[in-house]
Amino acid sequence: MSSDGRKNKLYKWLRQDGFSHAAASGIIGNFSVETGDTYSPKSNQNNGPGRGIGQWSEGARWDQLVAWADRQGKDPENLRTQYEFAMKEMRAGIFGFELDKFKQMTNAREAADYFDSHFERSWAQDDEERRDRARQARKDLKGMPDGDNGGPTAADIVRIARKGLGVPYVPSLGSGASPKTGWDCASFVGWVLRQAGYKNPPTFSENFIGEYPKVKGWNNKGRNMQPGDIIVYRRPGSDGVLSDGHVAIYVGKGKYGKETIIEAASPLKGTQYGRLMYPGSKPIVAVVRPAKNPGNGVSFKHNGAPGRYGESSQEAMMEQYGITEDFLNLKDSKGRLVNGELKELIERAVDKDW
Repeated sequence: MSSDGRKNKLYKWLRQDGFSHAAASGIIGNFSVETGDTYSPKSNQNNGPGRGIGQWSEGARWDQLVAWADRQGKDPENLRTQYEFAMKEMRAGIFGFELDKFKQMTNAREAADYFDSHFERSWAQDDEERRDRARQARKDLKGMPDGDNGGPTAADIVRIARKGLGVPYVPSLGSGASPKTGWDCASFVGWVLRQAGYKNPPTFSENFIGEYPKVKGWNNKGRNMQPGDIIVYRRPGSDGVLSDGHVAIYVGKGKYGKETIIEAASPLKGTQYGRLMYPGSKPIVAVVRPAKNPGNGVSFKHNGAPGRYGESSQEAMMEQYGITEDFLNLKDSKGRLVNGELKELIERAVDKDW
């Protein structure tokens, strides 16, 4: 992706999260200076500790970013991951950052100053350069559409799903699953969606229980399905209630022609390319299409209509109950975690409606 492409993505995400044009331009101006106008998540400071779009310092905030990304099963050098971590820091009020106030700023130069002093803390003699780049961003990005246009594409979801090929099948890890830990079918799909930017993807094992209406247009050969769709399988149990489920991501044309999926299949097979249907497979009961514009409050389309979702991420759980990372990492005089059991509980939290 080009530097302009990354800049445009960052701007669209900021606008989707409620930042004014001026406030978003102020952030863009700072990231331009910090990365040498590349907006690259792999930026490294010359002869210094700074990393990423925010030039977080190694040994301090960069290490916190890496630890947070690891808990979320995300790549710390991914642009979306770094954007989400920056949002996390702003929401937490880092260095006295007042997010609601900042979002409403109307002067890009003032926004650049505020972001530098309350987020970057650069202490560099480049204030005027940050202001000028923010002003230029305000001019260049004026009129750029926001809303759904910044969301992940079907190709993004399939591309991320392919990164999971070969990962072992490990049951019951929930939202803590990642390529390092392994996963089952539902936690694999959840990981893919979180990597694509969905903060609170549904828990398919819980949110998709019950009868499903017939969907006009699709069939077991993939007709009217789109790459990136989530295929929900379910077999009736002995009591007539749908149980024994499975979920996979539809790839479209691939190893099995237009019937190709990617799935965390079983402990024996791991994560692999599979066939949409085969003799003896569970029946398909729903096709779910992730909506664009991911984030808090993201909606999924279930059979063409908005679907229900859970406040499922560890971050969402901590925010709801007012738990901070500092509280979870508090240690006693012997260096032992005081709240270790709570930390473990949250890290192993399974997606659900809290």
